[in-house]
Amino acid sequence: MSDFDFLLKLSGGGYLGLTKTNERNTQGIEILDVPNRISVAGIKELENQMIKNLVVTQSDETAVQIKKINSEKNKLKSENDRLYRLISELIHCKSNPQKGKQTIESFCCVATKEVKKEFLGTISTLRLFHDQPVYVICDEETKQFAENQVSNVIFKVDINEDSRERINRRFFKQRFKDLQTFHKTECIFKKMDAISFAMNNHKNTMFIDSDLVFLDEIEINTDKEIVLSPHYSPAYRIMQVYLNGFFNAGFLFCANKSFPKFWRRKYLTDSRFFEQQGMDYISEEYSIDFFDREYNIGWWQHEAKWFEETKLEIDLDGLRVRCFHLHLDPEYSFGGNEVVRSKNEELKELLLDYCIENEKHEVIEILKKINLI
Repeated sequence: MSDFDFLLKLSGGGYLGLTKTNERNTQGIEILDVPNRISVAGIKELENQMIKNLVVTQSDETAVQIKKINSEKNKLKSENDRLYRLISELIHCKSNPQKGKQTIESFCCVATKEVKKEFLGTISTLRLFHDQPVYVICDEETKQFAENQVSNVIFKVDINEDSRERINRRFFKQRFKDLQTFHKTECIFKKMDAISFAMNNHKNTMFIDSDLVFLDEIEINTDKEIVLSPHYSPAYRIMQVYLNGFFNAGFLFCANKSFPKFWRRKYLTDSRFFEQQGMDYISEEYSIDFFDREYNIGWWQHEAKWFEETKLEIDLDGLRVRCFHLHLDPEYSFGGNEVVRSKNEELKELLLDYCIENEKHEVIEILKKINLI
């Protein structure tokens, strides 16, 4: 305990410690005293001791609340710094000519039985423009379904019902439990393995989700380590992008072998929305660039302010569209998300219209053959 009851703040700096006495003056006002003739020079040490005593005597609940507030402040500052960095990166990329060009050495993806038909559509349309090897982490059913219908695809069967359950039990028992979506956390977990699988044999790889439709070749016109695909959502839906991530997690170029571990760590620890929002951290560790709007066309680019109430609007006029990102299998489950399901159907119409108008007849024939349209 301290040897004083009050601190008197001095105009020249520091404090003077005072104690209660039993004396009062003639008007009955209590008289305070300086204990043991403590010098003013030593009061700073007394102040520090008082602060320590205060912290010790606080209730556990109060201490927890203070810690939580400070944590939220630090998190907000980090978010602001991250947003500023992303904006700076975007401005820099768009205001300076792109330097360098990289040749894609490989592609990679994850495919399971739920998307096996869409996976076949993805690889078959990709083969119209690219012959590089494709490294696939998959289950046995997907391999059996597709392996005789695609060329130069290296399958690695590393997914089954037991492994899916084990991953969810170990990593996702509590994480993301409040996100009511159709995303499968255990399959996402294998994305990083797919990138590593390809990078074991090549200097770079292009990660693609198994529900893309390719209409043209993919070009990497930059020398950066990681190339990301922004959502390109309108500015008035900034909070949706802020919460779910500025970049789409299904289309990414990687030229750094350390990246898969980094991305998985963010997925398991820091990301608000599955593996996607954690991608906002990438520029803190790697040099990045961005794909233009002609890549990875998805329903998230809907230009209307009120997402649910209007038909899908995406202006493709003048764009050399390289690929669409959507689920074509009529049996695909959206987990009850009617909004995404309906926007996906509208995007399907947009894809077919674009293919007809731009004479992408081979793409249409491939999708018809697989019964995706």
